[in-house]
Amino acid sequence: MNKKTLKRTIKLIASNGLTRLGLLERCIRLRDTLTQKPHTVFLMYHRVVARQKADEVFSLPQIVVYQDSFERQMEYLSSHYRVLSLDQYIESIKGRIPLPSKTAVITFDDGWRDNFLYAFPLLKKFNLPATIFLTTGFIATNRMFWQESVIFLVSRLLSLRLDTNECFLRHGLENVLPLLSKLSAIDNNPVMLELIDTLKQVDISTLTALTQCMRETLNVQELPYAENMFLDWTQIIEMQQSLITFGSHGISHQLLDTCGDDVIAEELTESKKTIEGRLSSQVKSFAYPNGNYNSKIIERLKEAGYEVGVTVLPGLNTPQTDPFQLKRINICENRFADLNGRFSEPLFAASLSGILFK
Repeated sequence: MNKKTLKRTIKLIASNGLTRLGLLERCIRLRDTLTQKPHTVFLMYHRVVARQKADEVFSLPQIVVYQDSFERQMEYLSSHYRVLSLDQYIESIKGRIPLPSKTAVITFDDGWRDNFLYAFPLLKKFNLPATIFLTTGFIATNRMFWQESVIFLVSRLLSLRLDTNECFLRHGLENVLPLLSKLSAIDNNPVMLELIDTLKQVDISTLTALTQCMRETLNVQELPYAENMFLDWTQIIEMQQSLITFGSHGISHQLLDTCGDDVIAEELTESKKTIEGRLSSQVKSFAYPNGNYNSKIIERLKEAGYEVGVTVLPGLNTPQTDPFQLKRINICENRFADLNGRFSEPLFAASLSGILFK
């Protein structure tokens, strides 16, 4: 048994024991009694996809949940948590409505079309509110994030045994060649994740040129948009009528802490204006692209009229948590699977409680 499997086994044994013996609920009540602070868990989703369509989805596994697992997660939340809309949470931390123990807020980043196709029907089924943070420059387009484009194109180059180095060398990305060599040896998701994380430090114009070079090498005219598209405004408006609210995730998904002041201002203000203009409702919340932010960006958020900002930092929130640094638990398929790859409700429950973050 390798170290990773051993760690998961220990987590599964611990979470099963805590839930079956009723200790998990006792720990939550004891914590809230001792701290005299109700704790709220923010769930961070990105994509909810049909299991049979998995091969057509070119996102990293770290942001993907299958529809059947999502249904079980929503069923658990509806039975064990008071699920608030983000607007209700904002009102609670202002002291306008009480914040009970064991509350949850459901959020989605980016604005993928599968949020409408697969997640929305289940949210309606369990009568659960959620907030989707829209990347407005991609809504109602056939554009793909550069991450999905790179994953698709590199994978296609490798499968056809074509040279994966030339385009990277042509654009001054020699530092990623060792990662490409590892990918060529085996389908290695951790290495692909490292490749994407490395490329996040590259300017967007170079990334655009890189993907265009790979497309020309492959003679690919169309990328696989069907399962990798974003919402359109008709879908967004329909969801708005059923407990779904919308926040901003910027225009272009650029890492804001690498941008100049003018770009930051445009990303924050213009995305807000676009959503408010389309939906005739106030946009109060912002999700930092890739979780990157600093004190200057927080000040700009306040100036632009936002009331909260959500991060990718793990943890629970209390009324004393900085509303512009709200923590969230990332939800993905593999994180809550047992050793057979099936969804583990005890592991999910223990993680949401704050006992098993890592």
